Amino acid sequence: MAWTHFDGPERQVFREAAGLPGDAWRRARGWALWKAPATMAVLDDDHDGLTAAAG
Repeated sequence: MAWTHFDGPERQVFREAAGLPGDAWRRARGWALWKAPATMAVLDDDHDGLTAAAG
């Protein structure tokens, strides 16, 4: 959620509110990094709206 919906300052507020330790935050960031190309890999021209939402 932090990388999909929030920008820098908003992401920091979310991080502070979540209260997760640094290692959990790093794992979440890695998951978001994995999810983006995995999502884009299954999309084709018939899913233009999903491509825009994923990008």
